Amino acid sequence: MRALVRPYAPLCAPIFGSMTTHPVAHDPGHSSEPLTGFSRRYLGILSKLQAFEELPALQVAAAQARTIARNTLSLFRHAVLEHHVDEEGELFPAVLRSARRGPEAEEVQPWCNA
Repeated sequence: MRALVRPYAPLCAPIFGSMTTHPVAHDPGHSSEPLTGFSRRYLGILSKLQAFEELPALQVAAAQARTIARNTLSLFRHAVLEHHVDEEGELFPAVLRSARRGPEAEEVQPWCNA
């Protein structure tokens, strides 16, 4: 198993931590150290793999985000654009016609030429 894991150790190190044997592991006076290190690495791997459990919920959220984005773009392409065209074609000229000559008309004029 060590031969299979070893070539990938540099790629996995940022995720799973060091896959090397602890230097004390070869000392007979420290017999529990290799098991403790192995157990810690095993728990680290499991905790990283448990993140996969969150993927289904993220998939639902991503689908909702895509739907909201699509609906928002549609809103702007249709309703907001039509509203703006109506303002430019009907509302702004009506406001300009009803504005009193002088400062009020001068203030409204730029809106009608935009």
